[in-house]
Amino acid sequence: MRPDVPKEVRAGVSLSLSGAFRLQGEQALNGLRLWVEYVRGEGGLPLGPAGSRLPLRLLALDDRSQAKLAKENVLRLDLSTDRPPGAPGPVAGWPEGGYLGPLKKEAPCKSGRSV
Repeated sequence: MRPDVPKEVRAGVSLSLSGAFRLQGEQALNGLRLWVEYVRGEGGLPLGPAGSRLPLRLLALDDRSQAKLAKENVLRLDLSTDRPPGAPGPVAGWPEGGYLGPLKKEAPCKSGRSV
């Protein structure tokens, strides 16, 4: 495989795996794990050269049901080439109206695109 072609697809997410929204975070993580199992069963994601399949690896960070920590986790999971792309989980920060707004203003990704 060429050096510029990734050997795997890494997906990262910030989820509430503890705290007030633990149940919802665990449910989301279980769903993501099912997706990973399905992809593995298919031989990977068809994103490699000429449609070849690449393995999928999932990284989940616990935001402890805190919007501020969810934001920090997403920033840790930026879109640089050596880290998985970050995506907020479905629940942290929800009562406060979400946390992507502040991220869009503060943190352009290394790829130049806004979060």
